[in-house]
Amino acid sequence: RKVNTTNEDSQSFMLAAP
Repeated sequence: RKVNTTNEDSQSFMLAAP
């Protein structure tokens, strides 16, 4: 995946979590 800002990356991981 492309490089994102830390904040954006964290939100993405939280959304992907079950």
